[in-house]
Amino acid sequence: MNNNAQSIGSILNQYLRERGLEHIIKEAQVPDLWDEIIGEHAAKHARIHTFENKELVVDVTSPVWRMELRHRADSIKDKINARLGGETIRSIIIR
Repeated sequence: MNNNAQSIGSILNQYLRERGLEHIIKEAQVPDLWDEIIGEHAAKHARIHTFENKELVVDVTSPVWRMELRHRADSIKDKINARLGGETIRSIIIR
């Protein structure tokens, strides 16, 4: 086997970085980080609806969860952005 073999993932990452499209890699990580950062219990009640133009839109199951996550939205945004190393999310809309 060739010692220079690379995984498809690493080749894709390199390709995107070389073309200035690294944000695609970061954006793809948002759903997993969302669930991790808000916690398992909250994740059962809040699902990402869309993520476009740095705006994350989240649907929740009840008014109580809407209020809770609106209260935590800035903190959640800051934690995700810190993990990804830049402003991947500009705003979170909880509905």
